[in-house]
Amino acid sequence: GWRYLLAIAALVWLLFVGGFSAPYAGFLATAALVAIHLLWPVAGMAARAGAAFRQLLLAMD
Repeated sequence: GWRYLLAIAALVWLLFVGGFSAPYAGFLATAALVAIHLLWPVAGMAARAGAAFRQLLLAMD
C-alpha cells in the first residue's frame, strides 16, 4: 500500500540527508527494511484483530 511506499521513501530520504556521514548507514538501512518487512504483516493482523474486537464490543453492548 501507499504507507509501505511512504516508509521506504522516508528511509531513503533519511539515508540521503544523514546517512553518508555514518559508515554503518547501509547496515541500518538493511536492518530497517528487514524490520519493516517482518513487522508489516504483524501490524496488519493487529489492525484487523482490533477492528474485529471493536465490532465484538459493539455487538455485546
